[in-house]
Amino acid sequence: MTRRVDPVLRGGPGFRLTRREAEYAGLDLGGAVLGLGAIAKLPADGEGPGFTRRRLAGVRGAGVEIVLDVADRDAAFDAFERSGHHLVEPPRDGPWGLRDFRITDPNGYYLRIRQP
Repeated sequence: MTRRVDPVLRGGPGFRLTRREAEYAGLDLGGAVLGLGAIAKLPADGEGPGFTRRRLAGVRGAGVEIVLDVADRDAAFDAFERSGHHLVEPPRDGPWGLRDFRITDPNGYYLRIRQP
């Protein structure tokens, strides 16, 4: 997972890779740190509300929207466009003043990149 998703985030919003291990990636964007860990490191099953491989065996990303604020939406979109990943909604300027675009990462997570 970390091998597939971190290029999407670095290619679009401009995250800086701060830590890289076999099953973990740490990404930084202006002091906001996003830690990405592999599902394979989770327990196979278990009691309680925590994540397990069994709970995540189905469709991942369904119902999850990850919102990333950036200083320059246009620059983030230009970098994302060069990365060749899947665009869901092109850049737009909302009537409420927010500027954003939406993508999905290789694992199916829906990301909204916005400029407040």
